[in-house]
Amino acid sequence: MTQNTPLIVPGRPVKHPGSAAAVRTTLAHGRTRPRAVTDLLRTDADDRSPTALLDLVACAVEAAGADSGIVELGPVDLPSVSYCFPAYGDSTHPMLYSATHSSAGTLLRGTATVGFRRDSPGAPLTRWAHFHVSWTDREGTLRGGHLWPETTAAGPLVQSTVWPLYGITLVNRLDEETQLPVFFPEQNGRSTADGDRPALFARVHPNEEIGTVIADLTRRHGLEGGSVVGGTGSIVGAIFEDGRRVEGPATEVITLGGALSGTEPRLTSTLISASAEVHGGVLAPTGNLVGATYDLMLAGPQD
Repeated sequence: MTQNTPLIVPGRPVKHPGSAAAVRTTLAHGRTRPRAVTDLLRTDADDRSPTALLDLVACAVEAAGADSGIVELGPVDLPSVSYCFPAYGDSTHPMLYSATHSSAGTLLRGTATVGFRRDSPGAPLTRWAHFHVSWTDREGTLRGGHLWPETTAAGPLVQSTVWPLYGITLVNRLDEETQLPVFFPEQNGRSTADGDRPALFARVHPNEEIGTVIADLTRRHGLEGGSVVGGTGSIVGAIFEDGRRVEGPATEVITLGGALSGTEPRLTSTLISASAEVHGGVLAPTGNLVGATYDLMLAGPQD
């Protein structure tokens, strides 16, 4: 922690540098239909050529007929991993990233929010994805991190699932409150006919209780009987149902899942700490506040 950086405690709000928006969840409505990547992309399983993981997840989303979505990642070889993990920032930005680290190994589990990036107002859109994953390195050590675009995979995503967003485009741009680039959902007016269930994508703003947000959105939008698809994002440390606490400044969520009932959901999560360790379990019903952002996708029941 650098000098003048405010202490950050799990369960307590964090002051970010910009003004807070009055509306704390930015929403877009669409449809989705989960698909196995192998059903969408008939690739040569023997092809071990290293390919940018960003390109692989973008191709999977596009093969499902969408331009944005969530990809639940399964095991795949990672010949090159470029990553960071949560870190204290400074007196202006309380939450930032560590320095960039390098590794290689086998991806275990992960989530990618797939969309586009706009570096400045009016600039063209370019492909972008927000990755949080866990992997075992070549020595067998469990690691976790936020992946950068230089990360490569060898072989097809044979155990991954795509949740395409029909009618929604995700655009990564600067957020006024945090002064960090984050994904925002936009309605794109395109057909949602390929979806077999309703979908809601919410950019959840800082300091919102993630379980409370999910319960509220489920009730207001009639998603009971559906599921939390997850998405990537951070929470202020973490508090688990069994009493374990993971200190901040932030933890980056690898997976988040649970059933939608309209009451406080029981959320199972794996996440990355500021010491790059991977933790997992059921989150406590209260005390888990969004850190910088959360890319939340909820899917209603199948029609």
